[in-house]
Amino acid sequence: MRGWVSRGVLQNRGFLATLWVAILLLGAYRCFSYIRYDPHKPAPLTEEAVRLGHSLYQHGDFSNPFQTLDTGPSAHTSPGFPVLVAAIYRLTGDGANGRYALQMTEATVVLIQIALLPIVMWSLGTSLFAGLLAGFLAALGVRRAPTWEANYVGLLLMLATLLASRYCSAIQGTGGESRFFRSPWKIALALGTLWGVILLTGPSTGSVWASWVILGGWLSWRKGFRYAWLPILIMPLVLAAPWEWRNYKLFHAIIPLRDSLGLELHISNNPCARVTFWENWDNRNGQKCYAHPNDYPAEAQKVVELGEVAYNQLQLREAAEWIKSNPQRAISLWIQRFKLFWFPQPGRLVAMWTIDLMTPAMLLGLLFLARANRASATLLMTFVVVYPLVYYLIQAAERYRLPILWVTFGLAATALAAPLEWAFLHVDLCRRLLPSLDEHAFGKKS
Repeated sequence: MRGWVSRGVLQNRGFLATLWVAILLLGAYRCFSYIRYDPHKPAPLTEEAVRLGHSLYQHGDFSNPFQTLDTGPSAHTSPGFPVLVAAIYRLTGDGANGRYALQMTEATVVLIQIALLPIVMWSLGTSLFAGLLAGFLAALGVRRAPTWEANYVGLLLMLATLLASRYCSAIQGTGGESRFFRSPWKIALALGTLWGVILLTGPSTGSVWASWVILGGWLSWRKGFRYAWLPILIMPLVLAAPWEWRNYKLFHAIIPLRDSLGLELHISNNPCARVTFWENWDNRNGQKCYAHPNDYPAEAQKVVELGEVAYNQLQLREAAEWIKSNPQRAISLWIQRFKLFWFPQPGRLVAMWTIDLMTPAMLLGLLFLARANRASATLLMTFVVVYPLVYYLIQAAERYRLPILWVTFGLAATALAAPLEWAFLHVDLCRRLLPSLDEHAFGKKS
């Protein structure tokens, strides 16, 4: 039977609430302490996604993603994050207030992740103590990316995981007292709608969505709910249809959410490609292997002449030809990017050391979770195994890990909580730390 904390750890709600508040305060400090309002700095116009958001704010359309040259209507990124940027600028303007609002909004999203992580992990079958430990690790390991969609996608994936765990409970007849959570169809409809938003914000999560559709169909069929999972498949397609129709009308081609994969593959796989984004970017003036339209006007001119879709198709063919001709070099790059995805290069020391230490513990935590709840472990395994695959092929960048960083902290906390819970139970640690608590608040769960 699940209580507030499993395996003999404290069941005192006041103490747990105090821990949660302390974690939120630490998270708030880590999220907001570096943000400064500068009246002389306007909103950023360097990254492609925020440029598309600015274009939507100023002109009402998705166009001109590159800072070097106006290239016209674009599907270079998916629409979710640019729509959010445009909404923020509409409220605050695109000057210093817009820049500050963009930073504050993203910091708030990260803090919500920290606050929500204990609930998500508890819903997956861990103890609430393990969830609070995950929140603490997340607060230490905060990584910010205000001009990218990464942390927004991370929060959406957390909410999707919460709904997915409820769906698994519903089809197994353990959905709880709420009428909504007892209905697999209603949960699947909500989850499918949420996945539509996720895919329109972070298309790289598509592999995880496809995995969930397959797993959901298989599990639902086994449990007698043969078609309850269908909204998870259908709703994202329905929500993406307007964007796909817009792109088809403009470019006369079917574009799966965004069209920049060919460009990313080519600048990451070519004769003088380096492992990371920063290495390629630093090398751009010596050799034009990093021929990105956002840095080279001549390359942006090619986008104008060929059209964005044809340009990316050309880039994809050139990347595929180079990989086919240089398999050993390509595989070497991919292996190094695999390493850097899981163990990024040092940045801010507290955050990076937290990530480096918790990544190996994540695998142990996955085993612990599989013993307690196999369905939950399978859900999180899709993030660990399937989600990063595309990022092994393209130049490494720290922000690519951010949408699933909470998974690392959650699973690592699951592993670390086990010995701590044992200590609370068997070493009588709780009474020594909190002698005022009722001794009946400790003990094993039945």
